[in-house]
Amino acid sequence: MSNTLNSSFLTGSVSLRKQQGVTLISFFIYVLFGAMVLVGCLKVLPVYMENIKLQSILNSVSENFSTSGSAITKSGIKEKLSKRFIIDSVKALPVKDIKVERDGEFWLVDAGYEKRVSLISNIDIVVNFTETNKVQIANAR
Repeated sequence: MSNTLNSSFLTGSVSLRKQQGVTLISFFIYVLFGAMVLVGCLKVLPVYMENIKLQSILNSVSENFSTSGSAITKSGIKEKLSKRFIIDSVKALPVKDIKVERDGEFWLVDAGYEKRVSLISNIDIVVNFTETNKVQIANAR
């Protein structure tokens, strides 16, 4: 029995069937794929961080107006948003592109936008955000 095992080991028939692993080409393909995913994540992460800032601004402006009790106007909302965009250096979209519309007892603030991030040469990642918030009208004008 040991003779049979030694002869098959010398010829390589058993050892080739049992060998498993990653070839050098497969390893480079895995590394390339991992690098592409990492680069994509690193390029998209700042876009999401800026969107989180935008959400925070919309929520704080809504809370600010709801606790102030003063009259709320469309221009007043846009003015507060503009000031907060400057303070927090939000450049995702200009304040003029934010839609403020009246809906009964609320002002609807719609800050939906699309952001494109270049991945490699002519390959882009497109991210769509639809941020809306309601501001309670205390003294409507």
